[in-house]
Amino acid sequence: MSRPPQWPISLLTASIFSLPYDTDDDDLIDDYEPFKTVHFLSHAQAAHDTDPNGKESDEYVDARLTDMGKTQCRTVAKPIAKSRKGSIPHDLLISADLLAASPLTRSITTLLRTLKPILAARPDTHLLAHEYLCGAVRYPCDRRRSVAALASDFPILQFDLVPNH
Repeated sequence: MSRPPQWPISLLTASIFSLPYDTDDDDLIDDYEPFKTVHFLSHAQAAHDTDPNGKESDEYVDARLTDMGKTQCRTVAKPIAKSRKGSIPHDLLISADLLAASPLTRSITTLLRTLKPILAARPDTHLLAHEYLCGAVRYPCDRRRSVAALASDFPILQFDLVPNH
């Protein structure tokens, strides 16, 4: 089953707290700020998403974004670039310590295109690909290219956490 043509990019935000083991509920509510905030971004529409048999076809190994996927990235990037202080996109813009993606081309491209405003505002932001950010590899579209090929296409990312198999 393929995704609808207008498949949206999803942004999920979660706060991670670092608390003493004996913290009671009242302290949690009143006195603690998040230790880290994590934002999860799904990939934009890729070529395998437009073909009803795309997942099963070897044609879509490490599928690239479609024109619609690139448009989706621009659509999400605009509010980040123009965000107001105190909004989630503004917090992401000013406080991202790390941008990470699975080592699939569609994920890396979504990250770089969507979060381009962060890279423009903070070019020292650490970028990496991590094998554990991939979902299950059940279909040809879930397979990636070699680390050397990915590193050649995306030299801005660190690939140390991606095994070369």
